[in-house]
Amino acid sequence: MQCFESLDDAKKKSFVDLTNKNPQYAVIPFTSKNRPSTNKLWDRMGQVVVKANGKWVCLDVEVDDKGRTKTLYMYICIKPTCFSIYVYNS
Repeated sequence: MQCFESLDDAKKKSFVDLTNKNPQYAVIPFTSKNRPSTNKLWDRMGQVVVKANGKWVCLDVEVDDKGRTKTLYMYICIKPTCFSIYVYNS
């Protein structure tokens, strides 16, 4: 699993990579089986994954002063193609 130190870095690197001729990442549309919820919003979104192994691109963020972290997974708007990158709170 590829994780980044900051949300801005993750978004910038992913966007630049997805627009390259030979990207390291891919966008996989959600299906009814792998959507995070039943909300129809997910029909317009796709997972950002590492092409080599198909694992989600994620970001570990610190959530409190005790060092606890939360993992956020990246997804992207694909219908219509807008390349807006969002994160999903696991």
